[in-house]
Amino acid sequence: MNKIKLNSWGKFTNIEAVQHDFKDIPNLKKLLSQNKSFVPSGNFRSYGDSAFSDNIISCRGYNKIIKFDKLTGIITAQAGTTLCEILSNVVPHGWFLGVSPGTKYTTLGGAIASDVHGKNHHLNGCFSQYLSEFELMLHDGSVVTIRREDELFKATCGGMGLTGIIINATMKLVKIKSSYIDQTTIKTKNLKETFSVFEKYANETYSVAWFDGFAKGADFGKSIIQIGNFSTDGRLEFKEKLIRNFPFKMLSFFLTKTLMRIFNYLYYSLTPSKVTKSKIHFDKFFYPLDLFSNWNKIYGKNGLLQYQFILPLENSYEGTKEIFSLIQQNKIYPYLAVLKLYGDENENYLSFPIKGYSLALDFPNNQETLNMLENLDSLVLQNGGRVYLTKDARIKEKNFKNMYPKVEKFIQIRKKYSFDKKIQSSQSVRIGI
Repeated sequence: MNKIKLNSWGKFTNIEAVQHDFKDIPNLKKLLSQNKSFVPSGNFRSYGDSAFSDNIISCRGYNKIIKFDKLTGIITAQAGTTLCEILSNVVPHGWFLGVSPGTKYTTLGGAIASDVHGKNHHLNGCFSQYLSEFELMLHDGSVVTIRREDELFKATCGGMGLTGIIINATMKLVKIKSSYIDQTTIKTKNLKETFSVFEKYANETYSVAWFDGFAKGADFGKSIIQIGNFSTDGRLEFKEKLIRNFPFKMLSFFLTKTLMRIFNYLYYSLTPSKVTKSKIHFDKFFYPLDLFSNWNKIYGKNGLLQYQFILPLENSYEGTKEIFSLIQQNKIYPYLAVLKLYGDENENYLSFPIKGYSLALDFPNNQETLNMLENLDSLVLQNGGRVYLTKDARIKEKNFKNMYPKVEKFIQIRKKYSFDKKIQSSQSVRIGI
């Protein structure tokens, strides 16, 4: 088979690989019998190299909804089904995902492999919280049903595709009475006030903040926080808006530190100081960047590095200030910064969230940024935090293993089932799992 060129979503990682598609289970078993190492892939929405290997088994074409009970909100779908495809079927009947990441174009299998989180983690946890069971094809072609009490559940949810190929999954949806969000927007003056607002609204379902990564001194940590809950107006509409091939590549020439600083200043300044309320469609609230099919190209041919870290609650305030002090010393500012509050850690071995605050920072890819991120790893580690594997493209093995205390258990599971001999990604080799 011929190799094809593949890019990660961050366009930082580019490889040539053989991609294998399958139509049914016998066909997939035949692929695995070829005795080549592989990694499964979905819709290539991870930012780094977690879905890359010499041989990639694409699940994207395996994308049918098997069963949807409109009364109970229980749905079973094949792993290649995107969250968008699920939402288009369930929203008109008054159901929504229990947990959703910041894009609806990830696949169901990818959401499980990353154990994705959303704007409601502080109350509702990760994606795996809503899973009942899933079918997993092991490297030898056997298919097993995995339930919540199984060790392979804890290894697969957050396991970055390294425990086999997810075939299908059954999950519980949440009932909604509208596809619109009642949104409260709050403008804060500094980090202390930002944290205070998050804590004040901790019982509201959804919360997220645009964080001004350029702000310094007394203004550091100033943010625009959006609090949301589903409305009850009875309007149940799914309306996908997608602008394809927007000329971001051309605009990348104008994307500079100075212009982003001006944008941040204007965005913050033009937001009313008083608390404002509005009603917006869930698509705009959860997936603002999904409006553009190719927004990742705005960073140019070298792509972007998204650095998402989380710090435990007791270290979040001082740790965030310490991390941004280093960023400001290097004069390498994030063009986009998103802050969220998280709830308790789950039992899955490699799930990212812990109770505390997370920041997702978008940097243009260059050597200066890479050098700085190594120093940020050390600060995150010193503060008891960790980085998110789905966004990672460059962390070193030692730092990663020190961040994830359950990693040895994950490695033991890999060896127990001989996954380590057959299922490998560029990322798994790099971080030693």
